[in-house]
Amino acid sequence: NDGDSVVGITLNNNNMASATPDSLFDLPNLEYLSFQKNDDLVVTLDGIERARKIETLDLSSTKLGENGLAGLGGASSTLQELYLNDVRGLDAETFPTVLLTLRELKQLTIDYNDIAGSLPNDLGNLNQLVVFSAVSNEL
Repeated sequence: NDGDSVVGITLNNNNMASATPDSLFDLPNLEYLSFQKNDDLVVTLDGIERARKIETLDLSSTKLGENGLAGLGGASSTLQELYLNDVRGLDAETFPTVLLTLRELKQLTIDYNDIAGSLPNDLGNLNQLVVFSAVSNEL
């Protein structure tokens, strides 16, 4: 029964370590997932395309796995809010281009990541984007 399934998981500030299980993305009605403020948690986005209803993802103050944001494109048709503030492993010399594939994005925050360079012109192609924040980067 879809009415009895998990739609949101919030595990903020729990001193979680190790890696996130990709089986989380098998929850059929998962819309919201937040791991914020788990500094030692390694987040892997492999399999996110299986979370067909994911709308909000908060990875602030976590650490990206070796594939970084590469799997994020699998959520391009549903993801509306993405919070990537102070994410270890996101430090980049340029703006992460996979973010430009998230066409339904309404809110994107990438504060405190030391991202350098210029914002890409294609950022303007995110037609649904209402809130964009990139505080304390080198843009």
